[in-house]
Order: sequence, then structure tokens, then C-alpha cells
Amino acid sequence: MKAKFTLLVGWVLLYTALPAQTQFWQDDFENATTPDVAAGSTRTPSSNGGTTASYFKRTNNTAAEISLAAAFGTSYGGMTGSFIWAGEDHDGPTGNAAQQIEWTNIAITGRSAISFRGFLAANNVSGAWDNRNTSSLMTVFGTANNTATSGNDYIRIEYAIDAAPYSLLISFFGDDLSVPGLPSANKSLNEDTNGDFIGDGVEPGSINLTQFVRSIPGTGSTMRLRLSVYSNGGNEEWAVDNFRLFGSVLPVEWTHFEVAPVQDAVKLTWGTATEVNSAHFAIERSTDGTNFTEIAQVAAAGNANTAQEYAFEDGAPAIGKSYYRIRQVDVDGQYILSEAMEVDVADPFAFDLYPVPAQDQMYVPINKNVKAITIVDLAGGIVALPMELGTDRATLDVSQLANGMYFARIAHAGGIATRRFVVQR
Repeated sequence: MKAKFTLLVGWVLLYTALPAQTQFWQDDFENATTPDVAAGSTRTPSSNGGTTASYFKRTNNTAAEISLAAAFGTSYGGMTGSFIWAGEDHDGPTGNAAQQIEWTNIAITGRSAISFRGFLAANNVSGAWDNRNTSSLMTVFGTANNTATSGNDYIRIEYAIDAAPYSLLISFFGDDLSVPGLPSANKSLNEDTNGDFIGDGVEPGSINLTQFVRSIPGTGSTMRLRLSVYSNGGNEEWAVDNFRLFGSVLPVEWTHFEVAPVQDAVKLTWGTATEVNSAHFAIERSTDGTNFTEIAQVAAAGNANTAQEYAFEDGAPAIGKSYYRIRQVDVDGQYILSEAMEVDVADPFAFDLYPVPAQDQMYVPINKNVKAITIVDLAGGIVALPMELGTDRATLDVSQLANGMYFARIAHAGGIATRRFVVQR
């Protein structure tokens, strides 16, 4: 059998309904040293402590621990639980105005459409946030030049997937610059919407913690998050709470899918890297690319964190152009579809009878799909002939036939093929 096929080099998965986003990681600072949701992930602050007026710490948000500016308020509102992380004038207790918290080993295998949600607040009443209008003065934790007058004040949240470097998720800078359309002396903290280190967007809440939501492109095995804050003066007060990650679970992570001709069949092979609650794979075939019919099912591994390989052989493929796709079905009935790929299968009975003309014997090429061979004369009558079946051909004794034209009808799995032959002596 001859076949033309196109190799599918990448999966296009079509969900009947997009899986709902669910929370899979959280740190609302209720636990003293580790995130609250997601075993195995870690929280590592650069420091944790200070006085009531100069600090970078996990706090219960009371006046006994943090002393907010009178014009700003007495305590932050909108807490999730009993603790938040807050800061002001970091270099007082630490000697370093740039401080950070890093979260590591956050498992994201099988997650897609990941998003970050977190609450932020900052004192934009007292007008203390400085901006030196240069990225070179954006001092980060662990670098020199962390003096009281050196750097831009900021709050930044970044993410990194696997071994990739950190990418910015959201940042806030002071707006105290002579920028058209912006006040020149407010010294408030605003979102930097265009990456120019100038706060030109919304404020990160005020005394009440306000939620920000950002999408995280891509996926992988693990993720890191980093909160970086630069505060080197009084009234540069800020707080964060309830950082969370949401995402959709990919029931199956595909690695490949190929279709190839194998003798008189079409063979499908595919593989997965991981599976979650996968029930089976339904093999579907179509002759028009629109209307598909299920022709078989292959059991799935169910739950697997290691590579799985699958194969199916269609022993009776449709003749001509057809399409194959795989429907991966979960235990709850939800499913995803692979992209349909085209296969052009030539007629396996595109053969000629020989010899021409026949005298005493005639040979008919056959294969395992042949069901019957019938000889018919010009009048439509069936002619009984001695026949010997071999592995690849049938030998017909035509020595008793009169000279003339006859027809051989070969019934096979794909239909009936008719060939004309002549007996002449």
C-alpha cells in the first residue's frame, strides 16, 4: 500500500470547555517561615525585623509593631488573616535600603494560563517616594550604593520559570518628575506602565490593601517569585499580603503525534510527558475533515509523571484522502482534541492481471484483505474456475474458457475492484 502523509510537528489542542483556573499556591504570611499553600516551596526574605519606624518584616499590623504616618492611618485595611509583610526606611535596621523576598520551588508542572494575584498598599499621602529619573539608580538587593540618597524608590514583583532569568510582572515607581501630564512634586508611588522607571499608572492601594492581577506567560516545571522593594526614608511605607498563583491543569502534556503507512495499514503513534486523570484516547477518522467517526479506543495511563508511548494501527484505512485525530478523554468525561492530520491512501488494488492476453493461466495479485474473487462473462454470468491461492497472488485456470473478454471482481476490505481480461489462444 502506498500512502502520503503529513507529519504533525506541533499540537493544537482544542478544548471543548477551557478548564477553570484554580489556586495552586499561596502565601498570606500566616505561616512564620513558609508559604501557606504548596508543600515544598520556600520563602526567603533578605531580612525580617526592625523598629516600629524602620523595618522590613512580617508583622501583625498593629501600632506596637509598625508606626504609620498619622496622615496615612493607624493600620492597613483589607488583611487576609492576621499577618502581612510590610516595610519602611529599610536601611535603618539593615543598612540596606533594597530588600527582597524570594519564593522558590513552586511546582507548575501541568499548569497553563498561570496568573498572579496579590494585594499591595503604599503611603501616597505623605509624598515621600523619590525618583531620580534614571534606571542606573534603581538599586537592587545585594549591590553596593545602598545609601540614604542613592536610589529610586520602588516596589517590583518578578517571576522566573525553571532556569530562566527573572522577568518583570508589575512595578511601581515614584512620579516626582517634570514629566508632561504628571505632577512634578506629588512624590507618590504609581505603577510603571511602560518600563521607563517612572510611575505613570494607578497607585498600589492606599491604606487599604488593593488586589492586582497579572498573567504569567509560558509554563514549565518550577517557578520562582521575587518581591523587591527600595525604601530609604520615613513615610515610605508599604505592605503586601496574600500572594497567590492560579492556573489551569493540563490533563495530558503531549510530546509527539505521527501517522505513517505500514504495509496495508495506517499506524498512529503518540506520546505524553505527564498525565492527570486521563481515561483513554479515542481514535477518530474522517473522509472529509469535518465529520469524524470513532474507530477505536486506547487505554491511557491515568496518572503518570513519566513519559508514556502509545500506538494504534488502522488495518482497514479508507481509500483516498482521509483524516485522523485523537480525542483524549478524562475520567470526568472532559476531553481535548488533537489537530486532524491528513493521509492520502492509494487504492491497494490498483493492479493489473497478467499475462495479457491469457491462455491457460491468469494471475491475480492479492493480499490479506482480499475476501473473494469472482469471474464474470460478458453476459453477466458467473464462471466457475479452478483457483489456487498463494501468499501474494491467486492462480486461475482459464484453459477451459473460450476466447473472449471476461471480468475479475475482487472483493476486499475497502470495497470491490473490477478488472477486465482477455483469453486468446
